[in-house]
Amino acid sequence: MKAIGAVSFDLDGTLCDHQGAVRLSFDAALHALVRLVPGAPAAAVKQRFGIAGSRMKRMADEAGQPWWPVRDQWAEALREAGVVCSAELLDEVASVFTHTLNTTAIAYPDAHQVLVSLRRTGLPVGVLTNGNRGNQLRKLRACGLEDLVDRIVVSEDIGVHKPDAAAFSAMALALSVPLGALVHVGDDLVHDVDGATAAGARAVWVVRSGRAGPGPATPRAGAAPRVFDLTSVPPLLGALRFVHRRPS
Repeated sequence: MKAIGAVSFDLDGTLCDHQGAVRLSFDAALHALVRLVPGAPAAAVKQRFGIAGSRMKRMADEAGQPWWPVRDQWAEALREAGVVCSAELLDEVASVFTHTLNTTAIAYPDAHQVLVSLRRTGLPVGVLTNGNRGNQLRKLRACGLEDLVDRIVVSEDIGVHKPDAAAFSAMALALSVPLGALVHVGDDLVHDVDGATAAGARAVWVVRSGRAGPGPATPRAGAAPRVFDLTSVPPLLGALRFVHRRPS
C-alpha cells in the first residue's frame, strides 16, 4: 500500500453545508411561490420537493450523473402538491432556488480547523468538486477556505465529473502524487467513496448525520473508513501511517 501523499476534499456536503444551503434556497423559492400563488400549500410542496429530490438523486446516481434538473424537481413537487402554475411561474421559482443555492455558502464549523491542521503537517490538500467553476470558487471564497487548499479541481474545467476515475486522476496530478497515494474525503457514497476507490485512490466517507443515507450501507468499490465529522480525519490519516512531508 502506498504511503499517503495528499488528501482531497469534496466541497458540497463535506466542507460546505449543502443541505443548509438547500433549506435556505427552498425557503426563498417558496416565498416567491406564495407571493405569486397566494394560498399555495407550503407544507405539501416541501414534502413533495423532498420526495422528488430523493428519487431524482437515485436516478442520477444510477446514470453516473452528479445532478439533475432542479426545474424538473420543482415541476413534480408543485404538480403533486396540487399547485397549478404556468411555465413562466415555474421558471421563476426554479430560478430563485438556483440563484440562492449558488450564492449561499455555509462552511461547516470543523472545515477551517481541519484544513489548517492538515496543511501544518505538510500534507498537500486539494478540493475536487463537481459543478460550475465560478459557483464553486465563490463558495470557497465566501466560506474563507480558498486559501487553505493547494489545488482546486472543478469538473467543468476537466470535462469529467466524479465518480469518473479521470476526475480523481486529475486531482492526483494537480497535487503531484500518484493516484494510489491520494485519499479523498467526501460525503457522497457513489460520487466520492465508490468513485475514489474504483479509480485506485483511497477514500474516507463522511456521514455527518451519524447514519448512512439512501442507498447501500457500505461502499461497493472497496472498504473505506467512515467518520461523522471532519475532526476525525487528521488522526485517521495518522493511523494510516501518513509519512509525506511538504518540502521546506
